[in-house]
Amino acid sequence: MNYQENLKKLGLKLPEAKAPVGNYVATKISGKMLFVSGQISIDEKGELIKGKVGKDLDVDSGYNAAKRCALSIISQIMKTCDNDLTKIKSCIKLTGFVNSTDNFVDQPKVINGASDLIASVFGDAGMHTRAAVSVNSLPLGVAVEVDAIFELNLVVDDSPIIGYLEQSKTKNDAFDLIKPGLVPGPTISGKGNLVHEYAVHTGAKMLFSNYQTGWIGFN
Repeated sequence: MNYQENLKKLGLKLPEAKAPVGNYVATKISGKMLFVSGQISIDEKGELIKGKVGKDLDVDSGYNAAKRCALSIISQIMKTCDNDLTKIKSCIKLTGFVNSTDNFVDQPKVINGASDLIASVFGDAGMHTRAAVSVNSLPLGVAVEVDAIFELNLVVDDSPIIGYLEQSKTKNDAFDLIKPGLVPGPTISGKGNLVHEYAVHTGAKMLFSNYQTGWIGFN
C-alpha cells in the first residue's frame, strides 16, 4: 500500500511539522520504534483549535481537532523519515488527551478523529492500540493533543542501509561472513565482534541487529 498516494486520494494536505517549543524533540527513534511527541490541535490556517469539548466545542468539532492532530503526527513522521512513508511498518499506539468538561464522557468519540485518519492513510498497518484521556486543560488552551508510537520497517527496498549477514553454524559465534555483493565495501571475515569490525572499517553507524534472523542494517 502506498501511504503517500492515500494522502492524495483522500485529499489530505499535511501541515508544517512544527519545531518543539521546549527542551525536547518532536520525534525519537529507539531501535525500530518511532516515538512522536504530542501534537496539538491546529486548524488549516495554522491557528490553534482552542476550548473545552462539552462546552466550547461539540463532539464533531472535537473529532476534527483530533484529526488535525493526526495530520501533524504524519507530518512529523514525514520529516523524520525523509518524506518516505514506506519506512513505516505499523502504528502501534495513539494516546489522545481531550480538554473537556467534568461531565463530558465521549472522549473516545473525539479521539476517533485521529484513529480514523491514521487507519484511512495506513490501512491495516494503521490499526493501533489507544487511550483516550480527559484532562482539565492542555497547553495553550487547545482542545486536543495526541502522541503516537510507530514501528519502522527494518528493510526498505530503496534504502542504502541494508546488509545481510549469514548466521554462523556454531552457537558461539554471531556471524561468519558478509554475503558478497549485498553489503558495500570489502568483505570482512571473522567471528564474534564482526558487526563492530564492519562498522569501524566503513565508518558506518549500526541501525539495528538481530542475531536470530541475521539482519544487520547500516547507514
